[in-house]
Amino acid sequence: MLPKSYHLLNLGTHTPVKKHFNRWILTGVIIATILNVGYFFYAQHIMAQLQAQHSQKIQRIQDETAAETARLTHLKLEQTALVQAIEKSQSQLEDISKNKGIEEERLNELKQQIATQMLRLSQLQTAIQEAGAKIPGNIIRDSLQDGRLGPEMVVIPAGRFQMGDIQNKGYKDEQPVHWFSLNHFAMGRYEITFEEYDRFAEATGWEKPNDEGWGRSLRPVINISWQDATAYATWLSEQTGQQYRLPTETEWEYAARAETNSQYWWGNEIGSNQSVCDGCNSQWDNKQTAPVGSFTANAFGLYDTAGNVWEWTCSEYESQYTGKEQQCISHENSQNYRTIRGGSWYDKPGNVRSANRNWMKADVRFYGFGFRLVRM
Repeated sequence: MLPKSYHLLNLGTHTPVKKHFNRWILTGVIIATILNVGYFFYAQHIMAQLQAQHSQKIQRIQDETAAETARLTHLKLEQTALVQAIEKSQSQLEDISKNKGIEEERLNELKQQIATQMLRLSQLQTAIQEAGAKIPGNIIRDSLQDGRLGPEMVVIPAGRFQMGDIQNKGYKDEQPVHWFSLNHFAMGRYEITFEEYDRFAEATGWEKPNDEGWGRSLRPVINISWQDATAYATWLSEQTGQQYRLPTETEWEYAARAETNSQYWWGNEIGSNQSVCDGCNSQWDNKQTAPVGSFTANAFGLYDTAGNVWEWTCSEYESQYTGKEQQCISHENSQNYRTIRGGSWYDKPGNVRSANRNWMKADVRFYGFGFRLVRM
């Protein structure tokens, strides 16, 4: 005879315990289903809220842009009228000066009128510049102290984007993929050229970098360290009265992607003649840099964000994103690695992807390193 315990464990299909067990399973399934359905509707509700908030933000940005555009138009009309008034006053002043019999009082009155008009013109020019710096797509150039113009800057619109290896075809240091929102800012339309950098070197006595025999002028400046780039940004800020600096990693990738989620801003394939790299199918591939602006600009109006030269950022490098990509490293942390972005003329296509990252010490100069700036 089998032990009694065996009969207790080997329960039949009609025992009360088996019935209760089946009911517990059914109850569990029902509860799990209810929770899943509830979570689905909750997630849908949250997504709807986020989409509504994003739509409201976009609408607010569009309204602000429209208001700034209208204000800019008004300011430019006033500027035109004021310039005509100044020209008229100057013409009257010349006529009066030729007439020796004119009263000295009238002459002084016209001089004061012209001085007042010139002051207003200066105020208008500042207001026009400030309004223009808030309108996406506008190109702004600040004056240097010698009257020449600084680098061309493009106003980048405010927005929200996914940063990192969205395609899941990159490296571990491009993780985790995360969302980030930015306000508008201006970024260099081109990488800083030898012409622009040499002007700084001549003015300050800073060492001029080697061009490797490829030519200077409109080629991107190379053999530049992080320290060289930040020195140029400091000088440009002093010259213009505006705040210039290297971009954070977040600013750089947002501007380089230009509202795309693909590997390159133009798509997922490297194609032909979109950039210069080792495999980009351009005439400069794996030979030397290309003059800035040799290829098509992205949707934000920026040139050469993929390839040509690696571009220094102001952010400290870390092997995975934890928040430092959103910040500028302090000058005191001289031993920490800085992040460089964009790839260069000698890199394979995988290294010129929008999400790709690299790192280097702040004092290293190399013929594949250059930079562009942001204006706050």
